[in-house]
Amino acid sequence: MFETYVFCLTAANLVLLGALLIIYVRNLLKVRAAFTVGLLLFASILFVQNAASLFMAVTEMKSFAMMAELHVLILTGLQTVALIVLNFISWR
Repeated sequence: MFETYVFCLTAANLVLLGALLIIYVRNLLKVRAAFTVGLLLFASILFVQNAASLFMAVTEMKSFAMMAELHVLILTGLQTVALIVLNFISWR
């Protein structure tokens, strides 16, 4: 029921994380600081997690129970909002 929304939100998260990775790589090339490396690692790990989630959504979402599907949708939606805010702040 919610698999299309989960797929779209997870794909949006990958795009948002890709934008953040571009920012963080540019910042790392300018400022060699531990904080910048930490941001780059954080975004990279989240990118891998979302790529795995997208794979799971495409291949195994049909086997999700309705309740689990709703939880995944809510958590993915919250993550999307958080990434939008982080992108907004980072691009300023």
